[in-house]
Amino acid sequence: GRPDATDDEVEAAARLAPILTADLLTELVRFEDLRVVAGPDDGVTAGFLVHLHLYAADAVVRASVRLENLSTGTQFWSERLEWPRASGPPPVAALAMLAGALDLQVGRNSLRRAGEKAEDRRTARECMLVGRALHERGTEEDTTLARAHFIQAAAIDPGYAPAYAWHAFTLMRVKTHGWTGHDRPGLAEEMVRLARTAVRCEPDSALCQSALGFALALDARWEEAVDSARLALRFSRTADIGTHTACGEVLSAGGHPEEAVDALGETLALDPHCPPRTRYVLGRALLLAGRPEEALRALRLCAAQLP
Repeated sequence: GRPDATDDEVEAAARLAPILTADLLTELVRFEDLRVVAGPDDGVTAGFLVHLHLYAADAVVRASVRLENLSTGTQFWSERLEWPRASGPPPVAALAMLAGALDLQVGRNSLRRAGEKAEDRRTARECMLVGRALHERGTEEDTTLARAHFIQAAAIDPGYAPAYAWHAFTLMRVKTHGWTGHDRPGLAEEMVRLARTAVRCEPDSALCQSALGFALALDARWEEAVDSARLALRFSRTADIGTHTACGEVLSAGGHPEEAVDALGETLALDPHCPPRTRYVLGRALLLAGRPEEALRALRLCAAQLP
């Protein structure tokens, strides 16, 4: 608290601190990258520390959140929340947005540090981060390179679920893009096998369940695909945009476009600057739900960015 804080303000801050900490941790662990700063898992320590400071002043409560890089001992990012004291803890939506900002900062710094390491010294998580960055570029060459990193991550740690999920996504891209040089008999079975392995390693992961749902959908196993997509959305209200987008595609194609619209609407509310592909999936879901005017608005926004 502040040196000039009154006893009442100190008491209010002390009362809110454990509630705020618990609520923030609940939001943090929804992100795969943030479990390493919100939990005690020494096997995947990312080397970051979250500092949370809380104080009450007059009719408001202010929380200051800072991120520290433990390897350098420097604080490299901070954010401040402010809300009416009478309302108690801050709104869940505000904490969700804060967790998303933390996830972005930790991801960027982790990726930069992984890129500075020799390949044979990277952890499974660092291999995954490098592979994921390559995968996001979207080209055939980068997807092939990404797959090699995911395979390496699984070799380093056979129980590391994201490695199998992202490996499955690279094969799904081969299927959806029709890259004949990489297609082969049994590709659909391999996608599903990798996604099921990811779910076995981490059954409550939104990423893994969305990978399984998408793989099953590409194999036309719709009932199970929809179940997995619903599970993914239930596990993580603030899962990353890619996870929500994949689930939206499965639900739309599986005959439940209204559910896809709801899920993607939540995603856009948290991040209005999401990738244009999300708006394409939303537009398609709106069209299938019988809402063509709204669909056209979403699709025009997508087309403006991806002509």
